[in-house]
Amino acid sequence: MMEGLDEAAITGMFRRDLGCDGTAPDDIERVAIPNGAALAAKVDTLVGSTDVPPRMSPAEAARKSVAACVSDFAAKGIRPEWALVSVTIPETHTRADVEMLSAGLAEAAAEFGCAVLGGDTNRGKDLSITVCMLGRAGPSPRRGGAAPGDSIFVSGPFGLAAAGLRMMMDGSAHTATLDGAAQAVLRPTPRLEFGVRAAPMFSSSMDSSDGLSTTLNEMARRSGASMVVTGSPAAGGLEEFARQAGLDAASLTYDGGEEYEIVFTAHPSEIPRIEEAARETGAPLIRIGHVEAGSGAFIQDGDGGVRKPLADGGWKCF
Repeated sequence: MMEGLDEAAITGMFRRDLGCDGTAPDDIERVAIPNGAALAAKVDTLVGSTDVPPRMSPAEAARKSVAACVSDFAAKGIRPEWALVSVTIPETHTRADVEMLSAGLAEAAAEFGCAVLGGDTNRGKDLSITVCMLGRAGPSPRRGGAAPGDSIFVSGPFGLAAAGLRMMMDGSAHTATLDGAAQAVLRPTPRLEFGVRAAPMFSSSMDSSDGLSTTLNEMARRSGASMVVTGSPAAGGLEEFARQAGLDAASLTYDGGEEYEIVFTAHPSEIPRIEEAARETGAPLIRIGHVEAGSGAFIQDGDGGVRKPLADGGWKCF
């Protein structure tokens, strides 16, 4: 039934028919309101069968549903202020499960400083949590805007979440472990304070939750430029974990997704202030490459080394 349809085609149909195809979609959408202000809005849905791995509690799932929206706000330097939440609950959930869902939403609202105004509940075959988040938008970077000579940064390491998910899914099939991997899956931490501080200095930015390869290719396409990775963004210990588990470290790093880090570009003149913001907010900033004229995303073996295309191998829901 879905043959020939991917996410871009499906969202394109809706944007066309709903009259919102005049602008390119971004991590958040902006709308002007009276008195010269602007509203930032984001909606995201967590689905139990695809987004909740073994060992994740209902409270952690609820928190993750909020964190996913916060991560997009962080990438644009906008502080979330209000949210509406719609929860579909399976009949198999107990009272204790529902209480944990409620507690997880309350924890996330307090953690990220976002007031939940209300929402809706329903019954269904699968757990589903939809969060609509709002905030006041000032000038902020978009997915496009990178220019040749800019540097490429990530707000933290990659591959931990993919390794943690593999550990949870495989159970005792592998004995390989990696410090911090399970925590990266169960309690992802968007870099909100860093984003709010540093985003005005970005030339382009995007949340990385669909995978670093997807993010870099999308930013390259929107910017009309080439993203060249010359430094590894992999988390410490990932190579050894992959070797012990018989996995591909590069795939875990670039295609795994679920990191909730900010991927951004910046002109050299802005880098000192960005580095200061990273130090003051505790973001483990990593410079991974630079922007060139051209198109596409590439991995290069150091400066001047062998270069190969970085295929878009991240998460696709269709």
